[in-house]
Amino acid sequence: MKDAFIENCEASGIEIVYTGECMTTDTDYSSQAAQAMGPRVCSEVSADRAYRADGTLVPRGLPGAMIENEEDAIARVVQMAEQGTVCAAGGSTVTLQADSVCVHGDGCKVLCFAKQLSAALPAAGIEIKAHSA
Repeated sequence: MKDAFIENCEASGIEIVYTGECMTTDTDYSSQAAQAMGPRVCSEVSADRAYRADGTLVPRGLPGAMIENEEDAIARVVQMAEQGTVCAAGGSTVTLQADSVCVHGDGCKVLCFAKQLSAALPAAGIEIKAHSA
């Protein structure tokens, strides 16, 4: 059943794009619910976070949860965009969908990292575009 908000947006010609954390299992209920209501769904990957073998993020409180090295993080994002995979914390390869990239803004070098990433993706032949494009 569609939400009244979604129906009003559609009636007004406003496009809704639901962006949610990329999940590789059948437990991504928020994306499934959004798809059932009609909005386009974009799977978000994290540029600077480690993944578990099940495709979920390593909790921040655990060692290795954050990818601190910018070059490593950029290489991971390029891999996620080009191949649809990422190396999990235990060494396994996880398949995922990378429609959107999250860069966490609470790091001390976030602006520099975002600039490096936005230059590295086109250099690797990966187009950066708005969700609605």
